[in-house]
Amino acid sequence: MKNLVLGLGNEIKKDDGVGLVVTDLLAEKLDDTSLNFKTLNSGKLMILDEVKGYDKVFLIDSVKTETGSPGEVYFLDLQDMHPSEGVSVAHNFDLRILKENETYEGEELPDVQLIAIETKNPFEFGEELSNELEGKISDIVKNIAIFIRDNVQISSENFSIKNNNFINPNH
Repeated sequence: MKNLVLGLGNEIKKDDGVGLVVTDLLAEKLDDTSLNFKTLNSGKLMILDEVKGYDKVFLIDSVKTETGSPGEVYFLDLQDMHPSEGVSVAHNFDLRILKENETYEGEELPDVQLIAIETKNPFEFGEELSNELEGKISDIVKNIAIFIRDNVQISSENFSIKNNNFINPNH
């Protein structure tokens, strides 16, 4: 089974880059051959081209809700979302495309799990995460790693975390 962890974000918009940071940390820490890791910087993202050929995709992105606190992680299944909700990420991509289409260019689309990380302000410019988010990055990465392990049905003995230090090495 081929699995993709796909981080989305904008590396010059502080917290909006959290999907990129988390995906890079997961790639460094998780040791399993069934997992592939990619990041896509903001703009017109060709997500459909990136997910072709995978069985399961974990899409990691930032989100800003009215009631959430920075660092909260939401695990959402596209199949549970109602099409009229118009749920989209901040990167010009409507998630309904993945839900409503079974194939793309003749290939079956994968099962997609959206992992949304609550941010302080996804529109503020800067290359570093906010202090609120940076202080929680270790817990965020660890929780997402466990979620991925449990959802790709990798046994604990075949799934290793290279070291339990999930601190962002860039800070």
